[in-house]
Amino acid sequence: MTDLGSLKMTVQKFYRITGDATQLHGVTPDIIFPDYYNYMDIGEKDLDNAMPWDEISNVSFSQWDLDFDEEYIVDISNKRILNDSILVLIEENGRRMKEMREDTEVNLSYNAYKDEIEKREAESKKYDRIGKDTLNLVIEVLQDDLPEVLADTSKSKDRCMDHEP
Repeated sequence: MTDLGSLKMTVQKFYRITGDATQLHGVTPDIIFPDYYNYMDIGEKDLDNAMPWDEISNVSFSQWDLDFDEEYIVDISNKRILNDSILVLIEENGRRMKEMREDTEVNLSYNAYKDEIEKREAESKKYDRIGKDTLNLVIEVLQDDLPEVLADTSKSKDRCMDHEP
């Protein structure tokens, strides 16, 4: 089958209770985890014809009074992120991938070019363990939710499920 390309079309906008659209800005989390794509311009905001950000009237709401110290939670989470070897690797790899993407020069000497490729491949081995450390977590669907999950055929291909229908 011939790949005829693809089309991405936004058909609705999402507005937060404050009236702000999530368009181009998203929702800023309190705790930001390292991600390869933090360093790359690949989001909707980077597209030439993205829908503009706007806002509508807000809905009257009461701010939730936190019964914990949010600043403390964010602080200890950020410290944990900085000391987690996998998250540090993800951060490093994101920066490395950005540098590689921005490097537009190609050495015309075949041997020098080959050496650069081999060097990059050797460097990339450092990041092989990303995604392989499972922390021995067991992720499974609750038995009560299983019939509904199995009935949703549009998502069944995307889920790893060890359950028989």
